Amino acid sequence: MSLTAILVGEHRVIESALAALEEAVEKLGRGVSVRTGFFLDAAEFLRAFADGCHHRKEEGVLLPAMMGHGFPMMTGPLAVILAEHEKVRAHMRVMRDAAEALDRGDRAAAARVEAAARECVTLLRRHMAKEEQALFPMAESAITAAKHAGIAGELARAVRERQAAHDRAAAAAAALQREMSN
Repeated sequence: MSLTAILVGEHRVIESALAALEEAVEKLGRGVSVRTGFFLDAAEFLRAFADGCHHRKEEGVLLPAMMGHGFPMMTGPLAVILAEHEKVRAHMRVMRDAAEALDRGDRAAAARVEAAARECVTLLRRHMAKEEQALFPMAESAITAAKHAGIAGELARAVRERQAAHDRAAAAAAALQREMSN
């Protein structure tokens, strides 16, 4: 197994939820009724899994390992990734807040939900592509082969420690997809 295989696998789960979110936004934009709680569910998935599980592993395991192999944390690719995590968090909060307003009956919040959700989808897709095309290959080549198993083991341990959260996230992503495919 490659050093970053777990992280790439998590990207696929996140992408499935993003596809459902994008479909919901498209429906909303066409005036098709979408359950307002859908956007709250999507925001919770992004908070709990994309940020709480996935970004936590990157920030707690992968990026420190890369720093230990000569990558500076405050400049260059690691700083870019950390800044993007913060940007995604900010947009997730805006989406959640707008979804809460929509859920309370504020119909004007629909435009804010739509804009924030589109931004989250765009940011996360670009971010994950950047990680898979640049950051992860850098990690694979810069971190010595002798250290790969240990770091991959730390990532796997992080998954095991939060297995219930991972399972709930996978189920939530599947539920979001099912709802949008109906």
